[in-house]
Amino acid sequence: MRGRFIFFSLVLILTSTVSYCQSSFSANRPGQVVNPDITPKGNFMIESGFQYGKSQGSKSFLLPAGSVRYGLNSNSEISINASNVYQVDSSLFGLTSYYASGKIAICEQQDLLPKISFITGFILPFAGIKSLRPENSGGMIGLSLSHTLGSKCSVYANLVATWTGNESYPVYNYVISVYFTPVSKLYLFAEFYGLTPEHGENSVLSDCGVSYMVADNIQIDLTAGADYNDPGNNHFIQLGAAFQIVKK
Repeated sequence: MRGRFIFFSLVLILTSTVSYCQSSFSANRPGQVVNPDITPKGNFMIESGFQYGKSQGSKSFLLPAGSVRYGLNSNSEISINASNVYQVDSSLFGLTSYYASGKIAICEQQDLLPKISFITGFILPFAGIKSLRPENSGGMIGLSLSHTLGSKCSVYANLVATWTGNESYPVYNYVISVYFTPVSKLYLFAEFYGLTPEHGENSVLSDCGVSYMVADNIQIDLTAGADYNDPGNNHFIQLGAAFQIVKK
């Protein structure tokens, strides 16, 4: 079933020809939400950041975590994501598995109807150091939505099913994010997100942060977040940037 999802998703991305509006600059970072905007055709969006945090009481750094997005046409894009992790307690350092993904525009915002894109991806299990990569290939499939509320506020949401590569059953992910623009080029956001596996305990988390456009194609950001159930042992802080290479 996972293989069919991945194959079907790639075919959709590579054969899409319907034209939709594109945003000149729209990074996925900061935060957890994947926005439905498409990178303009022929442009690259490079996003990267450094993160320090605790997961189940174990300290770790991501040095760095990043992605490269590329606009295929007016309604689809592809991306590759990877990160280097350093686990303080075990002194383990290395590249985690690569994650390839794609996004296809479905519709633009119209009245109460939000802007919607289809998102998909798969984990490459043969990349990264052995102790950090999954046992099998994994993937995800879902929807990304957004709705502007006036000139200063936007709401984003993701609904996703993910196969991690270590379990045969999916984990269901959800994200709700609110962005507010108090002044030009400055963005504040807060979001609520969680993981709901078919087997095991649910996780409920939140984060908030700020981003600033230092130039038309460069953004810097700062984010902090924690798990509601155990914030002392599950939290993070992240500093990052996004840079768009515009096709001339």
